[in-house]
Amino acid sequence: MAQEKFVGHEQSLSEADRVKHNGVVADGSINAEKVLGARVIRKCCYYLLPWLWMLVFFTYLDRSNLSFAAFQFKKDIGLSNTVYGLGASIFFVGYTVGQIPSNICLKLIGAPWLTMILVAWGLVSALGCLINSPNGYIVQRLILGIVESGTFPGMWYHITVFFNSNETGPALALVATSTALSQVIGAPIGAALMLMDGLRGIRGWRWLFLIEGLITIVFGIAFYFGLAQTPLKAYFLKREERVWLDNRQKREAQIRAAANPHTSSMIGSFFNFRIWWLALAWLLEETVRYGILFWVPLLLDGIITGNFNGKSAVTSLPNPKDQAWYSAKLALISAILYVSAAIVMTLIAWSSKRHHEKNLHTAIPLVCSGVAFICTPIATQQRGTVAGFAVLCIAGACTWCTFGPAWSWPAEIFHGPARASGIALFNTCGAAGGIIGPYLIGYLSDHYSYGTAMTTLGAFNLAAALLFGTFPGASKADKEAALAAEQSTSHSHPPAETRTGTEKSAQSA
Repeated sequence: MAQEKFVGHEQSLSEADRVKHNGVVADGSINAEKVLGARVIRKCCYYLLPWLWMLVFFTYLDRSNLSFAAFQFKKDIGLSNTVYGLGASIFFVGYTVGQIPSNICLKLIGAPWLTMILVAWGLVSALGCLINSPNGYIVQRLILGIVESGTFPGMWYHITVFFNSNETGPALALVATSTALSQVIGAPIGAALMLMDGLRGIRGWRWLFLIEGLITIVFGIAFYFGLAQTPLKAYFLKREERVWLDNRQKREAQIRAAANPHTSSMIGSFFNFRIWWLALAWLLEETVRYGILFWVPLLLDGIITGNFNGKSAVTSLPNPKDQAWYSAKLALISAILYVSAAIVMTLIAWSSKRHHEKNLHTAIPLVCSGVAFICTPIATQQRGTVAGFAVLCIAGACTWCTFGPAWSWPAEIFHGPARASGIALFNTCGAAGGIIGPYLIGYLSDHYSYGTAMTTLGAFNLAAALLFGTFPGASKADKEAALAAEQSTSHSHPPAETRTGTEKSAQSA
């Protein structure tokens, strides 16, 4: 899949033999450089993206294991829906607070900072098995949000180090499929761990937090040794390939900075109206996405039991084993929503890249999602459980599928130092949506119904669709600079400061 997205048609590798050892292509060897570039990007897809995919996979697995544990967890420590939603939201308060400091550390330390984040959040997540009170639950979620705050923007920034602005969107879309597939894979894992209930006298939800936290720590250690930090340190590339990729990335940054200096300034990024426009739309959409992420099993319980359009009441079975089986069943059924989300996400990303269009590829799915959310309580009441859950799956899938097109916009707008700050601002506003969404569903379901909560989420998505649909995109100067940068990779020499003295003399002669 990655090869199809980035490389295109296969070309003969024999042409690349004319590439010099210093990474510079000889005159008249434009086709050879295209072949070299295709080979380099293909290797980046195979050796770099799987590590970043797993990083995001564990991020979302850690966030969602709370929803799989919810039935036992809420009852054991005495949580109402409102307090449960508050804890899920508090995570994003810590996530927002830690966002900018974490990005500064990423800039100073580099890729090893992501390893430190992985190990730290795995430890905090595993310690969640010791929670015994609502206050302990709130504190643990707050700390977890702080230590996990740099994960997603760090992943995004690392992609921009190896891929240019045209390749970033598809690369991100591939990695972003893990946000849905983590739930597909995590559901049976969570169900199996919940069935360990009573083993050595320990509740199933405690086993869930402990084991998934320890697995994250192990992955964090492997991540340190497997992830290439920069193009020049990419162990999977040959010397001439490393130099070529480093030169290409520098060349694009120089061309775009010269065309529009304001979009390369870190301070200037905060005064660019386009990023605030995007950030507001992303806040609305993330309110919905995170609201769903932490509530799908509980929403499914409401649909099954007929409590969806009344005040929420979680099913409680007298036999602990029956309760564990019921929780596992809901976790497995919930995976259906995320399977559909992964499929639609991949199709939307492919279509957006093929047609070079983002506005409609974000707005139309969000309109469909908004309408589906509003129709979910109606379908549940009039058509029953299957119809209600089917419409909810449509709503969730159409919310998830805009990930790739939406996240590729900041790469078009910013470059250089501004890219890191622009990403941080965009993602911080999304984290604010994570603060609102889970608590909003908890409050509305306690005081009104799940149906009211779904109607509210539908309104949020419709508003996000309007903002994404009318977004003006990158400025004309940025678009022209991106085109010039793309064309220059086919037949230009590396930046002046990277050339050897011999090459400069030859060129001037």
